Amino acid sequence: MCKISDQLKLCTCHAVEEEPETHYWVLYRYRESNMLTVGEVMLPPQFYPEIEQYNHDALARLLNQENCFDFEVRLEENDRLELNLRVKPGQEEHLIKGETCGPKFVSYEFGYKNGKWIDAEWNPFNNNLTKKMQGKIANAFREESES
Repeated sequence: MCKISDQLKLCTCHAVEEEPETHYWVLYRYRESNMLTVGEVMLPPQFYPEIEQYNHDALARLLNQENCFDFEVRLEENDRLELNLRVKPGQEEHLIKGETCGPKFVSYEFGYKNGKWIDAEWNPFNNNLTKKMQGKIANAFREESES
């Protein structure tokens, strides 16, 4: 099953590897920048639309109903949270055709506005963000028996 679990926890207990093999999160802080980036965008894979919408809604609800971090976090306006979920081997059929090699991660991004997390467009060229912290995601997906 590739649906988000109600037990989602954003942990700082382990460092994220340079090329992660498991689910991970990154929190970015907004800062002014005049830097310009030019390049080719390689979009991450996505789940089929019905699962994608369910996961976006579930993540927004979970992030806003309680502190999903395993520490007390001080959020600021325009902070960004990137959630990268690794699809279990054998679950690739839930992905839209595209990437065929390496670990498959589905990414979700949220912006912090007016005291709550809201859906944000993924922008690989956003130079106004600096990495604040990162960690692993525990209990990302529901177990097979859950509906």
